[in-house]
Amino acid sequence: MKFAKVMLLVTMLLTSVVGRAAEADPAAHLKAVQGLMAAMQTEKLMRSITGTSGFASEALRAKAFAKLATVKPSDIHERLGRQTQRFISQSTAVEMTAYYNLAHGRAVLWQTYNSRPGFAKNDAPTPTPNERKFMSRPEFIKAKKELDAAEPAIRHEGFLLMQAIYQG
Repeated sequence: MKFAKVMLLVTMLLTSVVGRAAEADPAAHLKAVQGLMAAMQTEKLMRSITGTSGFASEALRAKAFAKLATVKPSDIHERLGRQTQRFISQSTAVEMTAYYNLAHGRAVLWQTYNSRPGFAKNDAPTPTPNERKFMSRPEFIKAKKELDAAEPAIRHEGFLLMQAIYQG
């Protein structure tokens, strides 16, 4: 009985140490999320958010676009990455950055930011066999689900960033 208690205690200590080691480097986590924001081309997301936001007049909308145009994309990635790192794990950021650097991921981004609005997604790009293999990995599937769940929060933080840029 004592042996079982000692083994349970050792197991609990080891899992807590390993768990803390995995999340021990917040700087690496932040850098990974900022890399994901760059791979996702979030500067285009910011333009989309600005375009769909309600302004009292077109002059105010134009002013918001003008202010947004003065901000460098790297600043947007950095600022949005800082705000969204609590929603996106480091492993998800690394996995999805690798995906968005593939040809299929770039095609999906292009379609997201450059296609006409609509409900039908019939013309989705088809992945190559290697990309299909990459996309069928459990790590990718988990990361995709996590990023999809974080998408509303990313858009909300983007809206708050757009307001800060507009007001400041």
